[in-house]
This record gives sequence, structure tokens and C-alpha cells, in this order.
Amino acid sequence: MKSLKALALLAVLFLVTVSRAEPFHVATWNIRCVDVKDSLRGDAWSKRAPEIAKVVRFRNFDVVGMQEVDSTQRAMLEELLPEYEWVLDRSTEGNPIAFRKDRLELLDNGVFWYSRSMVPGVKDWDSKHPRYCNWVRLVDKETRKELFVFNTHWDNKGDTARMESARMARNLVPRIAGDAPTIFMGDLNIKPGRKPIQILKEDSLFREALETSPVVSIPEGSFTKFRTDRHSEETLDHMFCRGGVDILRYGILRETYFDGENYRFPSDHHPVMIEIEVR
Repeated sequence: MKSLKALALLAVLFLVTVSRAEPFHVATWNIRCVDVKDSLRGDAWSKRAPEIAKVVRFRNFDVVGMQEVDSTQRAMLEELLPEYEWVLDRSTEGNPIAFRKDRLELLDNGVFWYSRSMVPGVKDWDSKHPRYCNWVRLVDKETRKELFVFNTHWDNKGDTARMESARMARNLVPRIAGDAPTIFMGDLNIKPGRKPIQILKEDSLFREALETSPVVSIPEGSFTKFRTDRHSEETLDHMFCRGGVDILRYGILRETYFDGENYRFPSDHHPVMIEIEVR
């Protein structure tokens, strides 16, 4: 009888532990570099930074990968969001990954560069800029479940460069993460369904979050050019998963703020967020 009671108690404790494993909120967001032209139009970084921080905190992102972030922008966001740890390889700057320090712990991080030589700072094919992918290996402090997150920004001009970037990601992400739960995300500078995205999904290596999620909210495309007066049809920001990741929700978050005169977007891209469970 005592053994049965002990087993029952263990079962209850197990259920309580499982119930604590809250889903993760993971997002990708191109926050737009600092540009004088934006300031002249009323979209200055000094106005946008606090609004970006409000969105990150209100939406409770556990992990967010950003693009187009310079050192000044990152310093301001670090000050506005002290509950997050910011990670990027020292040879890169624009694609940091931030995660909640109270929930997650960093086990490892790194970067790979999109070129045949893979030498930092080298551009290849028809790429306009050198491009790279930052990654982190995280562990949930409570459940000890691990998650790899890859954050990237593909070239905005080179068709061949984007194709080759997709092929490199297919090869390198599994080498780095193995079969562990993995998110691959970022501003891919390409619309849904195009060839580079098909390359990523060949042989079901990556699952597209938008296609996998049972709950989807897409008020408009993710790339807006700061235009609040029109409906965007362009989505350039994408999220994929592999391994033990279950997608629960997918959404493009149409966040606005009022600056006293006009409603504005915090960036020329909307954040894209998924809610996931890690097995």
C-alpha cells in the first residue's frame, strides 16, 4: 500500500512539473538600422527604441532574433530591456539574439558566414553585402530542455546568394544542432514559396512554422516600409523548425504607437512570433 501511495505521489509531482513547462515565445524582428531619412519622415530611432522595447516586454518574447542592429541601437535596447541577455559573435553586429535571463541559460553560441570560403567579412556570388548567421544553444533553467536558435539576414539583392545561403543553412544547421530542437529564422529578403525557401524544406529537413501552426494570425505582410496608410502584401521574414519543436501559434504582429500626431510602426518590418513547445 505504501508503495502505491508513493507512486501516486510521484505521478502528481510529475504532472505538476509538466504543467510548469510553459510554451516559449520566439520572435524574429528586423528593427531597421538608423537612417537620417527615417528621422526626417518622423521615424527616428530615438522614438522607435522605447516602442520596440515595449513590444518585446508586452509580448513576453522568451527569445528574439533581431536584424539591422548596430552597436548604438543594441546598447540602448540593453538598457531598456535589462531582463534580457544579448548574444552575438564578436565578429558580427547586426543580428543579435536576446533571451530572458530568468528562464534560459546560454550553453554555447557561434556564427557561420555565407560564402564558399566562409571567411568572416567576405561576400560571395552576387551578394551586395557579407552575410552571416548567428546561433545560440539555450537550456530552460527549470526543465533542462535545450533549444538551438539560428538568426540570419539574407542578402537583399543577390538571387544566387539567397539560393546558396539556403543550401549552406541546410548543410550547417544540422551539423551544429544535430537532431536537437531547433528554430531557424530571420529576414530572408524573399517572399513565401520562392526557391530558397523550397530548398530549406526539401526532404522535410525544415518545417515552415506558418504551414505547421494550427493557429495563425496574419493581419498583413511583415514588410511595411513604415507605411501605416496601406496594407502590406510583402512577407520577407520567416521562421522554420526541426527536431522536437511543436508550433502552437504563428503571428505577424501589427504593432503601432501614437507619437502625438500620427500612428506609426516601431520598424519597417513587423515582428513575426511563434509559440512553441519543446519536447
